[in-house]
Amino acid sequence: MSIKRFNPTLCRGRVWCVINITRAAQRGLTWALGSSLAPIYVTPTFAELETTQDQLWDYGWFTVTRFSVPPQMDMRLSAESLLDRFIHDPVYPRSYCESPDPWGARIDRHGPFLISQIQAEWFHRTGPTALTKQLDAVLNSIFDTPPTCEQQRPIQQWLSRIAEQRLAVFTMQAPATSDVRVEWSSIWRVFQEFIAINEGLDELTIAVIGYD
Repeated sequence: MSIKRFNPTLCRGRVWCVINITRAAQRGLTWALGSSLAPIYVTPTFAELETTQDQLWDYGWFTVTRFSVPPQMDMRLSAESLLDRFIHDPVYPRSYCESPDPWGARIDRHGPFLISQIQAEWFHRTGPTALTKQLDAVLNSIFDTPPTCEQQRPIQQWLSRIAEQRLAVFTMQAPATSDVRVEWSSIWRVFQEFIAINEGLDELTIAVIGYD
């Protein structure tokens, strides 16, 4: 929350100030009324279409969710600006360590990352070759053995859909600093997020490989 200007007016005996709520406030930051704090939540604009989750290793997972982009959203947006709107939408926060695990949870984090710290600059457009290398590093370099071929099949199917539909893919590359994570983020031994957007900018897919 940022205060744009101070403009006190009297209302029922209380002093109010005009507050400019930034995009970060869209996901449940608070505003002041007297000495108390009350949360504000904004209705999500992206609609969840489908979520799937498949096992990796023993306690790992690969989850994919498709979202529709609201028709009233400006279609002159680029894929990058659409991604920025998505990660600042109230639907984005998800726990990734609870059950049930809905999108749009009223929490201050997304997986191991503090929601207030996540920036569009963390997501880098990734071509097919780089994406394959990134996935290989996640699946083959962290543990002694990779997931089985059967477990990796949903990932290969997702890659095929990316190629067939010519989706723009962005890979999350979060800073290594601890200030962007929750204090107990070590429970996620793996957390790698990808966001894919179609050419028509009317559907967005988020895929996560995780282990907790």
